[in-house]
Amino acid sequence: MLSFTPKDRAQLAALSLDTIAQKIPLQPLIWPEIAQAKLKLYLRRDDLISPSYSGNKFYKLFHNVIDGIESQKSTILTFGGAYSNHIHALAALGHELGLKTIGVIRGTRPENLSPTLQDASAWGMELIFVSKMQYRHKDLASIEALAPLLAADDVFVIPEGGANIAGIEGCRAIAKAVRASLPADTAYYQCSATATGTTLAGLVAATPTQASNIGFSVLKGPDTITDTVNRHLQSLGLESSNQFTIETDYHFGGYAKITPELIDFIKRFEGHNDLKLDPVYTGKMLYGIEQLALNGHWPEGSTVVAIHSGGLQGRRGYPQL
Repeated sequence: MLSFTPKDRAQLAALSLDTIAQKIPLQPLIWPEIAQAKLKLYLRRDDLISPSYSGNKFYKLFHNVIDGIESQKSTILTFGGAYSNHIHALAALGHELGLKTIGVIRGTRPENLSPTLQDASAWGMELIFVSKMQYRHKDLASIEALAPLLAADDVFVIPEGGANIAGIEGCRAIAKAVRASLPADTAYYQCSATATGTTLAGLVAATPTQASNIGFSVLKGPDTITDTVNRHLQSLGLESSNQFTIETDYHFGGYAKITPELIDFIKRFEGHNDLKLDPVYTGKMLYGIEQLALNGHWPEGSTVVAIHSGGLQGRRGYPQL
């Protein structure tokens, strides 16, 4: 597990994200249900980074938080919902680094805060609840409580989910570490759950030519992520890529939606491998991998690496688990 303390604040920029990423293991998977596919299956355990800011949330925040510190503004502000892993991660990092943080939360303030927001508040994050309309447009100027800070130019804003160039750059470290963990000439398939396309864009940007990516969309509806990823790549000065595809059949009803079938799968998978999954991202991705394997998607002997994107704190919103 990683852990920072306030004294590390001035030294954060000196840390190597690549070095941190290379410490994360690839865990061989026990998966009897698809043993007949004869695949080499691994799960990259980015959930082990920290219980508070795990997985891709840490990578997307790393450069953003450094930029916030170097801006010399007193406060870092971001957006999220009641169970947002991103909100949870920023609040935890802010607490450890001695930074003031604000979370702009979608919806009216409930009588009882979610466990995620209880943690964020305990770590010192100021929570500002806004209407769904304000949240949709992220109109900071119209949020009365933020007016003094904005007028003083004292707030560094990180977009929802860390979906910006700094977030994309952070996620490149994951793909570079996967490549370094495998023999140099290995052809492999890299699988990840995706919603905003930020993590996937970072993975694609650092994927070697002998590998390809599959993004498992957790959003209901037609694929819009392909265009988003290519726009992200262009923002990095890169060309559009054909090294990724999007699977749209494993969202289980949409973002944060679940079914008994998904819960049963997660419990079965956890029983085989002695680890925990979140039902919003990694659980759905792994279910999708199983279905593709059962349908003969990969040639026999293929290497498949799945990315555990953390977010286990969100399990508290699913009593079935």
